[in-house]
Amino acid sequence: AVDISAEDILLNTSTTKLHIKNKEKTEINGLKIIAKSKFFEFSQTLDLDSEEEKIFTAPILLERQIEAGEYELEVSYELNDKKSSKTGIVRYLEASGISVNSKTEGFVVKRIITTKKNEGNIPAVARITAKKNILTRLFTVYSDRPATSTRNGIFVDYSWEKELGVGESYTVTVTTNYTFPFVMILLVIVVALLTRFLMTSKVVIKKRVSFVRTRGGEFALKVALRVKARKNVSHIVITDRIPGHAKLYNKFGIPPHRIDESARKIEWDITHLGAGEERVFTYIIYSKINVVGNFELPLASVSYELDGIKEFSYSNKTSLVSGTSGN
Repeated sequence: AVDISAEDILLNTSTTKLHIKNKEKTEINGLKIIAKSKFFEFSQTLDLDSEEEKIFTAPILLERQIEAGEYELEVSYELNDKKSSKTGIVRYLEASGISVNSKTEGFVVKRIITTKKNEGNIPAVARITAKKNILTRLFTVYSDRPATSTRNGIFVDYSWEKELGVGESYTVTVTTNYTFPFVMILLVIVVALLTRFLMTSKVVIKKRVSFVRTRGGEFALKVALRVKARKNVSHIVITDRIPGHAKLYNKFGIPPHRIDESARKIEWDITHLGAGEERVFTYIIYSKINVVGNFELPLASVSYELDGIKEFSYSNKTSLVSGTSGN
């Protein structure tokens, strides 16, 4: 005799309407109706005239997001101490929607955190993108492996995709550590300054070392000092030092002018060097103790006068591994 139905429910709506109709040509008084579903609970005692229809508003009490579809409506009736029940259908209509939230943290170590959430009531695909140039991509890491990466000129486009259920979210964190390029730039600057210093030195001294075979099998090295002037200089003194465990072999290409055994220092004097002029000095050191592993020699130095001003230059570092030659 009495029919009850609910209007289709839209996503994020706060109320729905219930239609209650008397299908008979007679009055019904004191009818109690209770209707329950996932979306609402409705209870009302009412009177209905012959074939009368009444419309009531029921608030939506949905605690969490659920998928679209048809859901059961349980209805119970009570009239004159008599009870009955029936079931109906409530339709939750489809609606799609992906929300996006993005935030940036840090400066030197920069993090871009992107979150996408399925705010709809049907499964949906979330897509997140990021763009990096060919340099910054070298020191960028990602919280999840990109689904695709496409090169476009000097830029690389990355993308992530994931199917999200109702209420699910997906987060990708892109972290770029600018410490690495800062260190690289600093190294380039240091190398440039060092190169400039070497290029502007009026006298350049290069040191080279190599192994020497001995009859007794002792550890022996031949040291060569190559001194070249870029400008006319005078009062040149070339100084080198002997490692603590080594001894100087009394055989030289050009004999040194001074050997200071206590300071373990060896020196050559040159009165004058013209621009472009070069001299080479060699000597041999040996040790009864066999050296194993890396062996590094002290820096050689040269002092000279240019236009009455005394200046200094230093050689390159010289090291080798036992069993090989080095420079």
